[in-house]
Amino acid sequence: LDYIAAQLQATSSYRPGERTLSGQLLTAASVDTASPKMARNPADERFRGLDFAHSPEMLRMFNNIFGLHEFRVNQLEAINATILKENVFVVGGAGKSLCYQLPACLSAGVTVVISPLKSLILDQIQKLTELGIKARTLWGDHDYTDAENIYEQLSENDPMIKLLYVTPEKLAADWLQLYWNRGLLARFVIDEAQCISQWGDDFRPDYGTLNELQQDFQGVPMIAVSGPIGPHIQEDILKKLQMTNPQLFTMSFNRTNLKYAVPTRTTMYGEMDCITWIKEHYPRDSGIVYCWRRVVCEYMADSLNEAGLLACSYHAGMPNRDRESAQNKWKENECQVALFTLLLQKVLRMVWCIGVA
Repeated sequence: LDYIAAQLQATSSYRPGERTLSGQLLTAASVDTASPKMARNPADERFRGLDFAHSPEMLRMFNNIFGLHEFRVNQLEAINATILKENVFVVGGAGKSLCYQLPACLSAGVTVVISPLKSLILDQIQKLTELGIKARTLWGDHDYTDAENIYEQLSENDPMIKLLYVTPEKLAADWLQLYWNRGLLARFVIDEAQCISQWGDDFRPDYGTLNELQQDFQGVPMIAVSGPIGPHIQEDILKKLQMTNPQLFTMSFNRTNLKYAVPTRTTMYGEMDCITWIKEHYPRDSGIVYCWRRVVCEYMADSLNEAGLLACSYHAGMPNRDRESAQNKWKENECQVALFTLLLQKVLRMVWCIGVA
């Protein structure tokens, strides 16, 4: 704990006991993937402001469809660069998805989003559907009839589908080449791009083929979005993607609503401490408990249920039907506590969060 505190003191502002993580606000940058260092972009003024031909319609959608009225740091610049068909890399905290979702609504053709996990995809699809934005998904074991319906919609001269979310293995399909030949590919999006470097090919072997996208589909721009990562991982991702002349936009890592504390547990998995803490502080709220292993997820879920808390586990080892059931229970407020492995840390929104180490 002393080591962790020292690292935090060196990299962020904090208060002993209960700490608020804070990050650094950076400006747009251009990246030379052959260089060990990333230079500030002297031309970032190109992407600032609201004087572009697309600006009036972009602002209308920003306000009326997405219900937003203020851009986050570097968000407007990243959106402008994406609409202008630049290759873009967005790194940061909240607001990254808007950097490709808003341009997708303004662009002709379909924006193809490559995402690592089905649960992430389903959550994004639900949010976009609620906003009235046409978004669909395809993955390896997708229902044949539904997939054929999606292909049929995409075969139209002006497809209504604006965002198509796919898992990496679907990139090997012939349909991409057909839509590229017809000029229907607006852009590629690499969602959760940190997976390329942090999880590697063992997690998703098809991630190793993403560097072929700009070679095989010349003229189709790419935007990669990632959670907070350091410069070395940024360079590693860009080298693996082989993005041409990418524009890097680093957004704020500061989440003022996030705090952490490190209590001492009294049992092996801390189940009793977790139960007591939830009942004392959040008896009527919902939240997520992160666990290192699947077996711990199952054990903690059983313990919380026995204590009278509605809990469900959620991890990659569960059958699809069980995972979908758990996710639906969460969204319908039928589950107060979701037990996740760290791999699934971005699937659902939360009120509070506990990590079981």
